[in-house]
Amino acid sequence: MILEKETPFWRNEDGKIKISHSMLIEFLNQNGYRKLKVSNGKFILVKQEGKFIKETNEGEIIDFIISFIKKIKDYGLLEVFIKGIGNYISIKKLGLLNAIELVDDKDLKDASRFYFRNTIVEVYQDRVDLIGYDKLEKTIWWDRLLNGNFEKVDDISVGQFYNFCWNISGKENERFNSLCSILGYLLHRNRERGEQVAITFYDENMGNGTAEGRTGKTLLSQALSQVREVIKINGKEYKSNANFKNQRIGLSTDVVVYDDLNKNVSFEDFYSQVTTGIEVEQKRKDSYYIDFKNTPKWMITSNYYIKGPGGSSDRGRRIEFYLANHYSDVYTPEQEFGNRFFDDSWSAEEWNLFYGFLIHCIQIYLQNGLIRYEFKNQLSLISRTSKEFVDFAERHFKTNKTYDKREIENQFNTENEGMSAISAHKFSKWCETWSNEKGLTMKKESSGGIYYLKFEKKVGKVVNDYEFKEEREDDRERKQQCGV
Repeated sequence: MILEKETPFWRNEDGKIKISHSMLIEFLNQNGYRKLKVSNGKFILVKQEGKFIKETNEGEIIDFIISFIKKIKDYGLLEVFIKGIGNYISIKKLGLLNAIELVDDKDLKDASRFYFRNTIVEVYQDRVDLIGYDKLEKTIWWDRLLNGNFEKVDDISVGQFYNFCWNISGKENERFNSLCSILGYLLHRNRERGEQVAITFYDENMGNGTAEGRTGKTLLSQALSQVREVIKINGKEYKSNANFKNQRIGLSTDVVVYDDLNKNVSFEDFYSQVTTGIEVEQKRKDSYYIDFKNTPKWMITSNYYIKGPGGSSDRGRRIEFYLANHYSDVYTPEQEFGNRFFDDSWSAEEWNLFYGFLIHCIQIYLQNGLIRYEFKNQLSLISRTSKEFVDFAERHFKTNKTYDKREIENQFNTENEGMSAISAHKFSKWCETWSNEKGLTMKKESSGGIYYLKFEKKVGKVVNDYEFKEEREDDRERKQQCGV
C-alpha cells in the first residue's frame, strides 16, 4: 500500500520544501512500518501487511520513501529528501515508530502448520486438516509462506524423496522411522516438548581420518529449506569465538545447519545455544537475545565424528544418524531417479508427494518423539577413542567382571608403548564410551583408595541421577590425581 499526496509529510513555505520529521514517521506508520520489541528494550524494524509481517531495515525504508516520491513526480521533494537523508532517517528516529510485541507464530506443542499458496495445512498426530487463510487467527512471518500448492495424497511411498530417505536408511524399517522422526523434529516449530538436542548426520562408513561424503546429507538440509526458513553456515570455516557468527539468524529462522563441520570443532561449543538461548550480534547494529522458546532447531553434518567431553551431559544433547552409503560420488540420486530434486524438473505431483512425506514425518515425531537408532559403528567408536584402545577393549573387557582401574590402565599403556600414554581421566572416558557403544553400563566403585570398573548389561533406562553420580566420581578422581 502506498499513500497518496493527500497525507503529505512535507510542506511548501515561501517556495521552499520542508519535510516534517514527525509527519514522516506517521507516514511510515500508516504504511505498516513498525518497531518490534525483542529483548532488553531493543527492537528490530519490520513491515506489517494484514496478517503478515517481515523484517526490514533502514535501506529498504529509504527505498520505499524514494519510490513514493518518484510516483508522485515531485522531484523538488526528492532533492530535499536525498540531500538530508541522514537527517530524516536514522535508527534513533525510526525508534519512534509504533511498537508491536514479538510475533508468536510457532507451532502448537501437538500440531504443526505449513502455509501453502492454496491452503493452510494443519498437522496432528492422527489427522491432517486443510483450512483457508480467512481462518488465520494471528499474525505470521512473511517467510512462512510457501510457493507451492498442496493436495492430500494416498500413497507417499511412490515419491522420489521418500525412496531416497529409505535408501539412506539402509532399507531398514527401524532406521527409516528414526530418520522420519528426526526430520519431523526439525520441521516442528515448537520447543515445548523439551528436546534440547542437536541433530548430527554422519556417513556409516566414516572412520578415523577418512572423509567420505556424497551420501546425501546436504540433500536433507535442502529438503528442509523447501518448507522452513533454513540458515546454512559453512562448517569448514566455523569458529566458536568468531564475532557475528550468529548474525544471519533471525526471529523467523527455523533451522540452523552447520554444514560439513571440520574435525577440530568440539560439540561442547554448541551446548549453550542448544540448551538455552542465543545472542544475535550483527555488524553496525545492536545485538539482541533470542530466548530458548524462540530459538531455531540445530542440525550438523560432518565427515568426522564431533568429539565432546563425554558423559551424560554430552550424550543427552546429541541425536546422531548414520546415512547408509547407498549413494556416492559415482552413483548419485540424480542418476537413480533421472532428475535433480527440488528444481523445475519436478512435476507438481512429485512436489505434492514430497510435501506429503514431510507431513508424515511430523506425524511420526508427534506420535513417538525422537526415535534413537543405535547404529553400531566400530569406525565411529575408533574416531572417539583410538584403534589401539578399541582393540584392547575387545580383547580384555568382559561383562560382570570387576577390574582394578589403575591395573587395567597400566596394562593398556604397557601393551601400547608406541603411543603416548593417556591420562587416567581420558582412559576412564574411553571406557565409558566403549561401554555405551556396546549397550552396557559402566559402574565405578572405590575402596581403600582403589578404583574399580565393572561393565554390566543395562536393565531398562539408566536414570539421570546415576549418570550424574558417575560424573561427580570422575571429578573427585581427577582432583585426587591433581593433588586437590
